[in-house]
Amino acid sequence: MQNAAARLITGARRRDHITPVLRQLHWLPVRRRVEFKLACLVRQALCGQMPTYLADDIHLISEVVILLVVVVVVAVVVVVVV
Repeated sequence: MQNAAARLITGARRRDHITPVLRQLHWLPVRRRVEFKLACLVRQALCGQMPTYLADDIHLISEVVILLVVVVVVAVVVVVVV
């Protein structure tokens, strides 16, 4: 679905490679987008930037979790910028 939307927006043909088109649009593959959104939600919850009814279900297990969230967010941002 994402590939079809990218082709529709950019006018790319069906036989054109989709990766350069997605990079041009700064779109992440669906799996990476889900990981990015989850990492952002966890970071918001841990930093107190999320409504309490959502943040109450997320608990800090260790400092490694925060480090992992930061690494995932930074890695995804680097992928988008490149």
